[in-house]
Amino acid sequence: MPFSSEQLAKLRMLAGDSNEITTHDALCAYIIFLMNKHLLINQDECIRRAYIYVNYRGVTDSLTPKGYVANAIMQPLSSDFPNPCSLSSIAKTIRQLIKITRQEDFLKKWVTSANVLMRQFKKDGNVNFVWDKDEVVFNSNFKYDWSNLVDFGMKNQCRFHTMGIFKYYFRIFHLNPVKLEDGNWIKDNGGVEISFRIPQGEIKEKFLAAWQKDIQEDFLNVK
Repeated sequence: MPFSSEQLAKLRMLAGDSNEITTHDALCAYIIFLMNKHLLINQDECIRRAYIYVNYRGVTDSLTPKGYVANAIMQPLSSDFPNPCSLSSIAKTIRQLIKITRQEDFLKKWVTSANVLMRQFKKDGNVNFVWDKDEVVFNSNFKYDWSNLVDFGMKNQCRFHTMGIFKYYFRIFHLNPVKLEDGNWIKDNGGVEISFRIPQGEIKEKFLAAWQKDIQEDFLNVK
């Protein structure tokens, strides 16, 4: 599911408070907005919270000192969206979650508690990464432009593909380059591509049709 850099800029503008809301916040909020407006119309079924993968490397040397090679990510869960059908409301909730998560005092308590609990879960055989039906997960890899980092001398011509997608688990990557009819390649370096899975059939078709309509209308009805 591709988004150009121009489309992302428009979503960020629509989400409001461009000094506070990031492109990532606006994009995640739009996906949730799209689902709640067109797929999960029943209030009992709509998406109300989101897990956001957060990189905490560089927040404090006591947790991630220089040369630290292990993963430095956490998956906090947002609070309920005040208005699950409002792009701005969802984006602000996501931004607040990320801001709190990257505060040193909060981070030390969270990582320490997670360490104790995860060891106990493993010992008890209770490890199981699941989320509720009114929750989604976002894991952004946009920071890493893998196709350009290893392009085998074919600059802006390498494409990156992945596997391992789950229901309502959204992974964000750099937009792949496109080969034109004349044989030349172009790449929107600010664009993104989202990999995810939703149920096939009517739900999938409604989701894609609503997204395409928003693209054609330049997000006219996204509020």
